[in-house]
Amino acid sequence: MAARRQGEERLWEREKGAGFDEAHRDVIDWLQPDDVIVGHNLHRFDRPAIAERWPTSPLLEVPTLDTLELSVLAFPRRPYHRLVKDDRLVRDARPSPLSDVRASERVLEDALAAWKPSPLIAHADIPDHARQGWRHLYAQNAWPWRPNQPLDLRTRWDGRVCANSPRLSSSRIDMGLVMFDAWLGVQDDVGSVLPRWVRETWPEIRSLARELRATACHDESCTWCATNLCPDHWLREVFGFD
Repeated sequence: MAARRQGEERLWEREKGAGFDEAHRDVIDWLQPDDVIVGHNLHRFDRPAIAERWPTSPLLEVPTLDTLELSVLAFPRRPYHRLVKDDRLVRDARPSPLSDVRASERVLEDALAAWKPSPLIAHADIPDHARQGWRHLYAQNAWPWRPNQPLDLRTRWDGRVCANSPRLSSSRIDMGLVMFDAWLGVQDDVGSVLPRWVRETWPEIRSLARELRATACHDESCTWCATNLCPDHWLREVFGFD
């Protein structure tokens, strides 16, 4: 187990007599009031593991930021970034907690340099620890956090989805929709993909894509359906038929 804060590193190794309980206590003692726990795949691996072993751990009350989620949002054209390729963690050498901590920090730095912050996250229905982590990140970078500002998905996605889809009127926003929104911004780029691990982590993306981009409304005023989902359009475009 390893941790890092502003260049200071801690490593607990079983070979040197450090057990999980000792490491857990040390991390708690090391915490500072304004800390945010940052990790790669933190929300789907590390935090559930902590909750299973120490259900009342103070660590579960600390705001969190998952750099795996951030990397998908910052690099939506092809979110295979640093620690992840396909479904597997990629390391430079043998498994090393300290190497993973350093790599997570590089992911964070690279993502923050590349990312245009999404206004959707402030509206997302996510656990409070994750919400507080995102909010801290926005505040730290002086980005606007406006959960009460109305969102108009119809205008935001104009020309890229069916204008008549009921999904555009839904008030519920989850992380799957936030990820889908990031991909929509680059979906026309050559080589842009939503890899399997993203679709499996947020399976609602499949239904969003199907309902918003693969279900025709047959309304001629809908730019998306009247072109991309209209056989007559493609017969004219490709074969020159009238």
